[in-house]
Amino acid sequence: MFKRIPVVIILISIFAAAAMLAGCEKKRTASGKSCNENLAKIGGGKGQLALEKNLEKGSEVKWEDLIAAPDGTGGYLKKTPVCPKGGTYTLGKIGEVPTCTCGARLP
Repeated sequence: MFKRIPVVIILISIFAAAAMLAGCEKKRTASGKSCNENLAKIGGGKGQLALEKNLEKGSEVKWEDLIAAPDGTGGYLKKTPVCPKGGTYTLGKIGEVPTCTCGARLP
């Protein structure tokens, strides 16, 4: 009877480790999706800015052009997006896809 206890403990440990790894993978996937959503919002804001200001392809864009004022007026984004993976967003010029240093990208 006592010979089976170590086997049971080993099996429980293996299942627990597998469950923890699966949870970590889900968290990474969710972070990547959030980053992609932020990139899509940035790209959409750049597109709206280009349309409203009649900007040509290759025009420079600054964060100040996209972010709303402190009182909530203006802008195309409510606040500066933060990458859930700790990356840094690069706006790029009009016509370029925004990027993130974490490696996430738009599909």
